Amino acid sequence: MRDTRAHALDRVCPLACASLVVLLATACKSPPAERSGAAAPAPTRRSGVAVARYFPLSPGDRWRTRGGSDGTVPRAFGVTGVDARGVAVVFGGAGETPERYRADAQSVTRVDEQGQPLFPVLRAPLDESATWSYALAERGVSIPCTATLTRVDPVARMVAGASFDACITVHRACRYPAGAPFPLATTHERDETYCPGVGLVEETQRFTPPPAPGLLPATLRERLVAWRVRGAPPPVGGAALGCDDVLLLPSDVQAACGAVLAPRGERTGTDEDGACVFRYAGGPREVEVRVRDARDGRHASFGAPSSDGASLTLQTARASIYVAGCDDPRLAALLRSLLP
Repeated sequence: MRDTRAHALDRVCPLACASLVVLLATACKSPPAERSGAAAPAPTRRSGVAVARYFPLSPGDRWRTRGGSDGTVPRAFGVTGVDARGVAVVFGGAGETPERYRADAQSVTRVDEQGQPLFPVLRAPLDESATWSYALAERGVSIPCTATLTRVDPVARMVAGASFDACITVHRACRYPAGAPFPLATTHERDETYCPGVGLVEETQRFTPPPAPGLLPATLRERLVAWRVRGAPPPVGGAALGCDDVLLLPSDVQAACGAVLAPRGERTGTDEDGACVFRYAGGPREVEVRVRDARDGRHASFGAPSSDGASLTLQTARASIYVAGCDDPRLAALLRSLLP
């Protein structure tokens, strides 16, 4: 939705030889399988869903996750635009630079600024045991990778209180030679779960052998906690409104209030006195956004108005919002659409 999620190539599906079973049964004069109680092999499960549904890329789609070694570090990212080539730009991923993707019924691909493929994220057919391979190019080194679709969920999966059918799990492994970025030859594995309509909902990364202390944790986990995705059911909010419910991105504030504005402090918001607070600054200008649960009885006391007189006060069913330093109606409309 969080570096990208993917690596891909050929499908491998070994099947038992039915004719050999028949010959052995005849030679040994054993009773038929149905009489001996032998279980027939389980059929391969297939998702039956177009690949692009597992990686939504509509303009304005956004996600919030919690991850890191302890599963608590917040991250927010979203699709800021889609160009005429169908390439979607995603800000807020693992790095500070934008990521670009193209998705259709057959594949999801990470691409470069020119739209040229870098590596496949997902690839049809979405059948259990389907496998694909590819190579990453990093610092002039080719890193071989494989991906295997290990599971198609037979029952609905609950994500942040919402139900999704036909979720899939992909296992990836990339093998780095000794050198950079790892002194020792290292295998980087990922288990990624995608649900149609909402995207990547859970990921676990492992490094073997563990990186040197201070470089990376041996295991990283990330899970989806909130989203605003076109056509997807909304997450079920908690009892109280908090920062996980406010999917405001720096690009939202920059587009409405000034491109020079940059986040100050936690870009996903900080909890202060019962409010989720976002701060931005650039040149002489400062913008502050405060969001509080409307039911706590303190929504009118956000503090002094901004020094330049530009401010917004908004109200939704659950949220009270105050913006100091920017009164652009585009930001007001966006905040109303993001909050319940």
